Amino acid sequence: MTKRHNVKKLSALLCLLLAVGPIAVLSAPIADVESLAKRQSTHSNTDAASLINAGIPDGPTFNKGDFFSSSNHHKRDEDCDKNEDDNDSPSSPSSSSSSNTGAASFMNAGIPDGPTFNKGDSFSSTNEEDRDAGNDENGSHSGVSTNTDAGDFATFGIPGGPSASFGNFFHHDYEETHSERPETSHVPQPSPPMPPVETPTSTPPPHPPAPAPPTSTPPAPAPPA
Repeated sequence: MTKRHNVKKLSALLCLLLAVGPIAVLSAPIADVESLAKRQSTHSNTDAASLINAGIPDGPTFNKGDFFSSSNHHKRDEDCDKNEDDNDSPSSPSSSSSSNTGAASFMNAGIPDGPTFNKGDSFSSTNEEDRDAGNDENGSHSGVSTNTDAGDFATFGIPGGPSASFGNFFHHDYEETHSERPETSHVPQPSPPMPPVETPTSTPPPHPPAPAPPTSTPPAPAPPA
């Protein structure tokens, strides 16, 4: 048997569904992928352990164990446009990371009312790092800190007899911070105008005095006698 569908009825039903469907469903907003990509946070944990127990009632016993733990956290913020606390203030790119690592092992063996032996090792490390690129108002900042601890021990003893203990321990910590002031663009200020310089004018030399007018003609000499 072959079923036939009326195409006109299906088209009319689809148009009716679109006409009366909820606006919120038909026009659901799509998340801004760019804004989601500006923030990223990752976190991981790793734990491992092993344990061995062996013994005989009222006889020798043996225990051994190992432990390991690690955690990492990383956060990155590239939202340079707006700050969540102040919508009018731009934020600066920043990142932070931290990691913790720990490990330990132990072993003990003994005989009731007899010799005993204990041994253990431990290790711990912590690292933290943060960076802030800063903006025009606040300068950049970066910091790094590390802590490392390690140690081991061993003990041996006989009830009512000799005993001995051995141990080593190591500790190291390091911290560094670096800050820079924001770069301010220096705008040269116009220098004040220089006062006008008065140029001395040269005075012309005085004119020579006018010649004196001619005097009267001298009298003629007298004739000889």
